[in-house]
Amino acid sequence: ALVLLTALNFVNYIDRYILPGVQEMVKHEFSASDERIGALTFWFMVAYVLASPVTGWLGDHFKRKPLIVGAALFCSGINFFTATVHSFDSLMIRHAALGLGEACFGIFGPVILADFYPDDQRNRVLTIFNVALPVGAALGYLIGGTVGGRYGWRMPFYVSAVPGVVNVSAAFNAARR
Repeated sequence: ALVLLTALNFVNYIDRYILPGVQEMVKHEFSASDERIGALTFWFMVAYVLASPVTGWLGDHFKRKPLIVGAALFCSGINFFTATVHSFDSLMIRHAALGLGEACFGIFGPVILADFYPDDQRNRVLTIFNVALPVGAALGYLIGGTVGGRYGWRMPFYVSAVPGVVNVSAAFNAARR
């Protein structure tokens, strides 16, 4: 559980931070102002904050494993489809949708780990799980900048969708056990 959820968390943060890594290219393609680029993160956070109480309720009333698999698959799908947007408004909707998916993952991941590990191991387990945040964020910027600089801003979103689907497949198989 720890390895799978940490890997999903890692990919989750890569997905989140690819956009900042390519934002200058996005800004150029859509002739967007700094204000519009900042609005992408604003709407991501609004969706995340509004979805969090709902996902918390869902996690208390339904099986968490299938919920987290669905959230991770949703995030990978959203990232994949980001590469296909052709308007800034579509990108804004996509980024808000990513906030919805990440609200599910951000709530379910630590709770599932708490279900699997006793109190005396939770600090270590959650530390390992949360190391994925800065490492995934840094790698998201790196992938966005490196792959985007060479192949255009859309390609990093295709690239990041692949490990997400692989991790989701592994998590789905583990959830069935």
